Amino acid sequence: MMRTLNDTLELTEISMDHNLFDNQVRYIFQNSPIVGPITIHETDTNIVILVATVTSVHRFVFIHPKRMPELPADKSPLGNNKPSIFYQICNKPQMSFRSFNLYDNAINLPVPLSATCFFVQSSLYPSTQPASQLMVPQQFCSGESFFAFSYENGSVQVLRISKDDTLTNYDLNQANLLFISNHSGSGTSYEAVIGLQFFTARVDRGPKSLFLVTLAMNGHLKLWMGNNLQGTVGWTSLYSEFINRNVADGMLTTDSSMLLKKSNQLDLDELPFFVIYVPGDGFRIYNVLKGVVGQNFSGGSQAVPGSSQFVLQEARRIDFRERELIDFTVTPEYLHLLINNPEEEIEWEVKSYNLKESLNPRFNLALLEPLPLPDVPMSSDSVDPKEFYMDLVFNKSSFNKNTIIQALTMFKKDEDDLINDQDWNSLKITAMNVVDREIAFVTSTTDFELSDDDYTGLCNKYWMMFYSSCVEYHIHTVKPLGLFYETNTRMLCIVKKSRISFLRPTDSLETLYYFPHCVQVSENIDGGDDRMIQLQMMLKFFELLDVIESTMGEDHRQKMDRNLRTSHVMLESVSEHIANLLTEADPRSLHLEYRHFISLITVKLKDIGELGDQALRHVLSLLLTWERDGAFVDPAGGDAEEDMDTGGPMVTEFFMGSRLGAHLSYKILKQLLHHRYMISRNTVILQSICIRYFSQNNEQEGIYMLPTWNERREAVTATTYYFALLELAEEYFEYSRPITKDKGLKVANSLKAFTSDHLKNENFMDVQWPMRLMESFCISNLGGLSIRSRVSRSKKSGILAYAEAAGRSILPNDPTTRDHPLEEFLIVTCQYSTLMKYAQYMTTYFPLAKGTLRKFYLGLSHLCLHNFDTSLNYFQSISFREACDDYLDFNGNENLPFEKLQELYSGYFLKIIKLFEIYDQTPAIQRLAEDGLKIASDIDNDAITRMCTLAFRSAIKLDDYKSAYKYIQQIPSAEGTDGVKERKEKLASLRIFLARIIEKGDVQTLMTLDMADMFNKISTVREKVEDILGSQANLSDPLQRDGVYQILCFYHVSLQNFHKAASAMYIRVIQLGERGRGLEGLIAQNESLLDVLTCLSLVENKDYRFVIRKTGVTPKLPEPTISYDKVTIPPLLHEQYPLEVRNYDDILKELKLIGALIKIAQFLPPNPVKSTEFESRVQQAIDVLTQHHFYDDALNLAKVWGKPVDATILCFTSSCVFLQRGIFPQTGDPYDYIRHIDISELPNSNTDVLELAFRTLHNYLMTHEKPAESGLYQKVAVKFLSCGVQLPQWLIDDYKRRNCSQLLRCYMTYGKWEEATTLVVNMIDAVLGRRPQEEFDASIQKISSYDPVEPVLPFTDINVLANEMKLRGKTEHHLINLHITVKEAVRLFCDRVEECTAERKRLYCVE
Repeated sequence: MMRTLNDTLELTEISMDHNLFDNQVRYIFQNSPIVGPITIHETDTNIVILVATVTSVHRFVFIHPKRMPELPADKSPLGNNKPSIFYQICNKPQMSFRSFNLYDNAINLPVPLSATCFFVQSSLYPSTQPASQLMVPQQFCSGESFFAFSYENGSVQVLRISKDDTLTNYDLNQANLLFISNHSGSGTSYEAVIGLQFFTARVDRGPKSLFLVTLAMNGHLKLWMGNNLQGTVGWTSLYSEFINRNVADGMLTTDSSMLLKKSNQLDLDELPFFVIYVPGDGFRIYNVLKGVVGQNFSGGSQAVPGSSQFVLQEARRIDFRERELIDFTVTPEYLHLLINNPEEEIEWEVKSYNLKESLNPRFNLALLEPLPLPDVPMSSDSVDPKEFYMDLVFNKSSFNKNTIIQALTMFKKDEDDLINDQDWNSLKITAMNVVDREIAFVTSTTDFELSDDDYTGLCNKYWMMFYSSCVEYHIHTVKPLGLFYETNTRMLCIVKKSRISFLRPTDSLETLYYFPHCVQVSENIDGGDDRMIQLQMMLKFFELLDVIESTMGEDHRQKMDRNLRTSHVMLESVSEHIANLLTEADPRSLHLEYRHFISLITVKLKDIGELGDQALRHVLSLLLTWERDGAFVDPAGGDAEEDMDTGGPMVTEFFMGSRLGAHLSYKILKQLLHHRYMISRNTVILQSICIRYFSQNNEQEGIYMLPTWNERREAVTATTYYFALLELAEEYFEYSRPITKDKGLKVANSLKAFTSDHLKNENFMDVQWPMRLMESFCISNLGGLSIRSRVSRSKKSGILAYAEAAGRSILPNDPTTRDHPLEEFLIVTCQYSTLMKYAQYMTTYFPLAKGTLRKFYLGLSHLCLHNFDTSLNYFQSISFREACDDYLDFNGNENLPFEKLQELYSGYFLKIIKLFEIYDQTPAIQRLAEDGLKIASDIDNDAITRMCTLAFRSAIKLDDYKSAYKYIQQIPSAEGTDGVKERKEKLASLRIFLARIIEKGDVQTLMTLDMADMFNKISTVREKVEDILGSQANLSDPLQRDGVYQILCFYHVSLQNFHKAASAMYIRVIQLGERGRGLEGLIAQNESLLDVLTCLSLVENKDYRFVIRKTGVTPKLPEPTISYDKVTIPPLLHEQYPLEVRNYDDILKELKLIGALIKIAQFLPPNPVKSTEFESRVQQAIDVLTQHHFYDDALNLAKVWGKPVDATILCFTSSCVFLQRGIFPQTGDPYDYIRHIDISELPNSNTDVLELAFRTLHNYLMTHEKPAESGLYQKVAVKFLSCGVQLPQWLIDDYKRRNCSQLLRCYMTYGKWEEATTLVVNMIDAVLGRRPQEEFDASIQKISSYDPVEPVLPFTDINVLANEMKLRGKTEHHLINLHITVKEAVRLFCDRVEECTAERKRLYCVE
């Protein structure tokens, strides 16, 4: 699209297939106005634009859109957006610009009258060469450019830009021509050329040559030929003729570009034809013919003697005397005119002339949409003016954003506040605010209060002013400026001041109805030509419908529409009511506007006669089949399949995929649907007229048109059918929230719908501009693919084929395909309200649609709109047979087994359940699963398993554990017929069930379940539950206070399996040792051991032993047994790991250790004890306890575990020594030595810490020293003596009673000679009977004459003592006395021994 203004050229690239960005550019040729038309040429690799100005010629070369290099990933547009050829126009590899000045001196330059440009392509690059190899600036243009200028003096200058950018020129000298003009005087010569056109042709299979056709002001038409394309030297005039010598004035006032035009050369061997516009006369069409030198051609043409073989021959003259021609364009078949017509409602019109018609051709007036009326009153007083006119401006008119903004300026006081860059919704709000503010300003300035009627009238006035302003600006922007033909879509494009309008061809029904004169029908049909008879009766039938349409009022149409929107079942009664109104036009009727209706209908019925019934059936067939199958009738004659246009352009990937293309497709489809709806509606009314008027009045004319019941139903069906499609096409696309789109994408994926990046991100939409549903459908990948697939199978081409394919794509029962693209699109793009309406249409207006799909879409739309109960009711209403026949595409195949049908129906339930899972509708899922379980075959274990599993999961989510357990029981136990392989789903469901029970802590429910049934052939449910609970416990966190171990323990206790309960809690102790950490783990171990003891205490038979298994069960596959006939694999066996037995005492020991570790947690890292570390941790705990004065705990722990207590007692002895010496702990408190000792049972307790310590030590020695042993006493005595502390008397007394000899040695070792002497004397005294012998150990016995046992004294020790004192007495004189004392005591002992011996001999007479 281009626009020129003096020296400025504006180019805009518009595409029907892609949304282009950076598609506008402006060039300014300073002080050099543009002359002649701008020509655009397309090659395989480039787009070439040629521009001629007064003083220069210019060539622009751009990369072809198909060869545009790909953009970087960060700049690549999404969806169908694509850069224009003007993208990065300053980038040299992307475009090439070449400019040549024609004159060096800019003074007194001649001004051209007209100019033309032409580009001749050369085969420089192959069509498959990639774009990356085209970036060679010096070889960018693969062709030669030609320019032709004509001047007032009659000369013509031809210029050539070669491929190497060389400019050459040649002047055609009019004086050398055969025909010389007789014009004389100043000014423009009548021989001045005002029309120029180039074309190329081959001469005798040689190289192509360049030709130039010129048209002078005096009607002088000439044909020139250049010798070759390598230069412009040697131009030859081949042909010359005066078309009309009296047209100079008219041509001088007409745009030169409109005087001479040529048809497009689609092929090099095809010669073009030329159309010459003669103002005030009409059009002359000239063909280029190949002749022989000297040959005469008819039509008044004259060849120049000696010329070549190409001549121009007049082919046809077309009379056209209207002077208000705006523009015209020519195609191989039609001449299209754009005419100014200010006297009519539409100030311009388009006429077409069929150049191939031979019988009475004439101009056909195109049907144009009427301009909006400037004054549109409200339809009812009850309607709010704001709502009425806002709907009219923004929804029911074709006003663009700029038009509305300009209309608002008449109300806007501050223009700076008016924002031009607004989206559609924001512009609506702005318009309402601006007009409301103006109304409020007017009401505020009145001196009196306005009544409601006055205020309504004021609102109506200003809103009507706003609408009228929009209409005024709109009419100003739609003024036509030019016309051209678009070959790809086969439409006429009307260039207007601010937009482009399109004219499309009509389909067969539209041609028969609106252009009956274009239908070739022979007047004589007596030959029995069925096609001609068919066409003629259909034309007459459409004349009847046209009479009804022209007679009906707008109120009749609105009444019919309202009835169809509410209750289509009353359509026949409404049509009969309208027929009664129309048939009141008898001569006595008071309704003058209907008075002649009956007479017209009667005449038309007489004309159609007996063929009326056939015409009715054929029209209904056309309406119901959308011109498919054998129902098509070609209005132009000939066989339908052979004469249809199949030579259209190939449908590309993005054909009509842009926003503009989609909007155009929507508009055309809307027109097609409206026209078909009008025809079918008027057919229904015609049937009612024939029934109610002619039949009741026994009129002969209406007998042949009386419809049968089927014809009546078909007419009603067609009416409702197209009305519904029309309503559907008018729906707007609704933009969804991100959360809705996320859910919708899951729904689409669940249904395996077509999803793409465009649909996911909605980048194919422009959220700033409202879109109709059909527009968004055409833009989307899904809609584009479905439409293009239907276009590829169509016999038509161009935009009409695309629009009709779009119409078939939205049908719920397209007979050519089994897909449902519109429904799929509605689902993917979350258009659930429209989907609901579409499903309702399937019931109300589309009787052939599948009922199951209707219910399915209703259920789906209600589900996505969060009407879950309604959705579930719709889904459950689909019966078994409906699902098999329709939804699952089962067509009554009797060979399909019933079990297969059940499987299909189960699949349907699974699909519905997946949809409800997306929205977390657990109750609905459970109900659907129960329904699916009811219809599942008893032998279809897989279907039963799926349904039970789904129902089970739903029940679990609802905390309905009893129902969940019931569904688990219904799952088949094993797979296959052998029943050996366990079904995974059942085991997994049981695990989930128990996990939820554990999570909720609802053990009571678990206890109430009946678990006596067999889970499979080898185990019961209870056994499985125990195994799973054990596994769950091992996998759980053992630190949990109310975790799986506690539940398992409670479960076993409830069943009085106390040993299993103890085993479960002990396994927790083991797990805590492996996985626990810190003091919390120790405390948990302590609690678990207490629980173990509690469980064992409940055992009645006092058998406290229980078994544990630290490791799990590992499957082991045995070797298969191979025989001659088969290979037998036995069932899996389980390798049992060694069992460990624990008893009550073991638990007590471990409990003691854990308790001790908890006490010293602040001194020792409190890590739980592993099962293999109890022994090693005991001694460590004893040491730490002893170190920190926990002597009671250390001694108790050592006693339980059988560890020696020597170190602990010695440590406490050291504490006693410290107290004796007055050495206190770091805290300074002597009680810290005994703070952790239980002194409550000590006799004669007092507050003296030393006394308490000694009494405690005494207690420890009495408690922990073994009978008849004195090891602890020795160590304590040694400790005291070594520290220089006097032995306490209680220690001496106890020690003497255990081992006095050892005490003597201790005295001797540490030099306690006096104490040793005293001990020896006392022992001898006890032997001699002077002291009680109970003070000493058992070895000290009183000597008796009656006792044959000799007393035992430590003679060696006594001897050593005596000798040592004797020896030391030399230096330590006091030892002499001690030595004498010992010696005297020993003497006494010896004497007594002798006495007793003699006396015993005497008594027993022993020698």
